Amino acid sequence: MKKNLFVLGAAALVLASCGGPSDEEMNKAAQSMCDCVEKKRAEADPDDLFATDDMHFAFCALDVAVDHGVNCADESFAKALDGKCPELNELQKEYAKTAE
Repeated sequence: MKKNLFVLGAAALVLASCGGPSDEEMNKAAQSMCDCVEKKRAEADPDDLFATDDMHFAFCALDVAVDHGVNCADESFAKALDGKCPELNELQKEYAKTAE
């Protein structure tokens, strides 16, 4: 019985450590970020103190994390984002600094 529990626990550990999101998932998350920031920019009230690009990125990063399980401060996300909307690179770099 103990041997079975040990094998089951080891198998669960191996499966859990097999990696994060795939490239395809990262690309979907990056596209979601691009779309989200674009939407927030379009809907922003110019008199709103929180209607800045860095705040848009932060709010969208939370959405992406929940919807896709991706850490937007991660370097692999930055690479995917560069392929989808490179104009957000600087925002991602600043976000990554604050997320450390």
